[in-house]
Amino acid sequence: MTFSTIDILAILGVILFGIPHGALDWELVKHGDSHPRLVRFVCFYLGSTAAGVILWITVPTATLLLFLLITAIHFGRADPFKLCVSDVHNNFLKTANILFQGGAVSVFLPWVHWTTVAPLFTTLNANTATVADFGSPFVSLWLLAFICTVCFDISIKKISVLLGFTAYYALHNFFNPLFTFALFFCFLHSAPHYLKASEHLGTPATSPKKSFWVNTVCAWVLVIFAFAFFDKLADAIAPLLSAVFAILFALTLPHMFIVDILLPKRFFSWRITE
Repeated sequence: MTFSTIDILAILGVILFGIPHGALDWELVKHGDSHPRLVRFVCFYLGSTAAGVILWITVPTATLLLFLLITAIHFGRADPFKLCVSDVHNNFLKTANILFQGGAVSVFLPWVHWTTVAPLFTTLNANTATVADFGSPFVSLWLLAFICTVCFDISIKKISVLLGFTAYYALHNFFNPLFTFALFFCFLHSAPHYLKASEHLGTPATSPKKSFWVNTVCAWVLVIFAFAFFDKLADAIAPLLSAVFAILFALTLPHMFIVDILLPKRFFSWRITE
């Protein structure tokens, strides 16, 4: 499979700005623990990451579907379109809001760009027929979540989001799905998360703690090792793409546990409930 210059820029953007966005996880855990245990944290993080890589290699189709599901939840909880998830009191509408926002890239994007995304999924060794079969109900669920989110308690912001998605759908042939994913991931998820984490820790965003740079470099090293591994596989069509998304999925597992489960239990500011 041949990648365009835009594809390569998108992949590099995810590597440089997306993959390291959990580099402050240790600082966040340490900030809320009176007796932080670095060894336990490292074992948990490395163990979860290793398990993620093994899943990606051994059962790629199931793992890709799992990745699409958990990113819909993780991205949605972060409220990328600023639709005030925490202000929604009805649990059904709150869930719909989360699935709509998070599913924008894990459901809507593959759906409207399927002819382009299917070869990418094939490159990741996933069975596209299976992904399509399981994905169809999720598309219906996402559309329902979209309708519920936009139509209930309508606002100017929701109308603008509706118009934005309508325009994207109408003009999607002019957009590159990998680049759109990179823009969403880097600017609507990773950057806001980093700013929120920095504010929570009371450190300037322009001067992160040293551990941030250490963990960022470690994440990049993991991508290099994964690339070397996939590059040696006979069936690896695009080793860089496989390496990036394998590590992205693997790092999402411990990061999601910390951000979406652990921190909300400790701090009100990380919760999506009033």
